[in-house]
Amino acid sequence: VERKTLFHYVRQTAGVDIEEFLKESKCEKDFESAVKNLDNLLQSDQDKKRLRSKICEHAVVTHFFNKQIKQQIKLDELSLLNYYDSRKEEFHTPERVKVRHMLFAKEEDAKKVRQLVNKMNFSDLAKQYSIAPEAIKGGLLPPFEKGQYPNVFDIAFTLAKGEISVVLKSDYGFHILLIEDKYEPRQVSFDEARKSIESRVLEQKSEEEYKKWIDLAMQKVSVNIPHSY
Repeated sequence: VERKTLFHYVRQTAGVDIEEFLKESKCEKDFESAVKNLDNLLQSDQDKKRLRSKICEHAVVTHFFNKQIKQQIKLDELSLLNYYDSRKEEFHTPERVKVRHMLFAKEEDAKKVRQLVNKMNFSDLAKQYSIAPEAIKGGLLPPFEKGQYPNVFDIAFTLAKGEISVVLKSDYGFHILLIEDKYEPRQVSFDEARKSIESRVLEQKSEEEYKKWIDLAMQKVSVNIPHSY
């Protein structure tokens, strides 16, 4: 009912030919794609007609809401700052580490390399012996937080920068880690978080405006709405 109401409200107020808009939109392609995916569930032509109405009406409502309302929303500095100040705990980076990593299928191979490896030759040995995908980069992994990788990597948080682990066993094989760098947890500044905050506040305001739009449409559109257009 909500979608139907908004669709008919747009037809009454948009000042454009909705049928022409639909011809230019990709809703027909979306409908054809949906029919292929749902063919076994569509029992009749009436089912297809309802599905087309649903997809194309949604396309119309989304387009005109974005154009007439969402794009007109202004984000003022004070609302952004208030959002940041009230949710500071959400804007922080946890402890992270950056490591070089070697992976071996056999424990004996890992132990042999462990006897040879040091900080200076780790990258070269990783390229030569490791079977991990990052071997081509000298075993270098991007910074990660605890729990982001398999449990065997959590030991990296207990080692010092420059330290090399013992051979570690996991379901994937046998690992050797070199701690390249460590990053302490820290608060993300407002400027750093700004883009994320703008996106969140815009979404929040959009939801508020959408509810107002629905209320207005409910007042303006007749309750007797046909099942398809």
